[in-house]
Amino acid sequence: MSLLIITAAIEIRRNDIYSLNIKDTDVRLQQYLDALTYAVKNYKNVSAVIFCDNTNYIYDYSDIKKLAEENNKKLEILSFLGDVQSVVDYGKGYGEGEIMQYIFKKSELLYEYESFCKLTGRLIVKNFNEINLHNDDNRFIYHSGKMYGAEYSYVSTVFYKINRNTYLKYFINAHQNVKDMEKKYLEVIFFQVLINNSIESRSFNTFPDISGYSGSTGDQYDLSGIKLFMEKTFNFFGLHNIQSGTFKNMIINCITLVKNAIK
Repeated sequence: MSLLIITAAIEIRRNDIYSLNIKDTDVRLQQYLDALTYAVKNYKNVSAVIFCDNTNYIYDYSDIKKLAEENNKKLEILSFLGDVQSVVDYGKGYGEGEIMQYIFKKSELLYEYESFCKLTGRLIVKNFNEINLHNDDNRFIYHSGKMYGAEYSYVSTVFYKINRNTYLKYFINAHQNVKDMEKKYLEVIFFQVLINNSIESRSFNTFPDISGYSGSTGDQYDLSGIKLFMEKTFNFFGLHNIQSGTFKNMIINCITLVKNAIK
């Protein structure tokens, strides 16, 4: 059974954070509660959940704690006030890193597990129970900048799995390099850490079917049937694995050519 960490920033209305769209506190709170409730009720391969908010928002979680007990899950709620000015200056990825630092310092549940999954708080993974979480290896979804038409390659930090000691050694201070205004996003920083330190990682056994809204754009994460099928196909052929290879590079080049031809 696995540990799931859910990160949250509930009350951000008064903070002028770069690239953050959904700011209404009531909306954000309800989305967090919905996602947390969904996790407690539906993620069968999770035995414990840590929910941590970095805005020190006061809320009575008694009902969800009771629900967790009914579903045989441990639930730890943590809350603190992060460095608001640094989040404003550098971006929401900085705040995400602060949350993880706080969890490593204050959580009791964390040290009962060798590894954990991290999920951005207002999202759900509809096929969570299909994902193999039994091993303590690292799982990151890689996105080739070339294939996706981006200026950079990156790994998703919305949902990943990592060994606890690996995170502590290599990622615990990674957010200090985040500068959203300069396109030094947390996703790019994490990718660079993985590459520069030759950390073994691969994608999940199946592509996560994520549902919810992006805090940055307000757009839905939900993929249409054809797009989800394509991502699952890419994942099957190893295109979401960081490690390169002749076959993988050939497929990426073909996809890039097709996309450019369609434009």
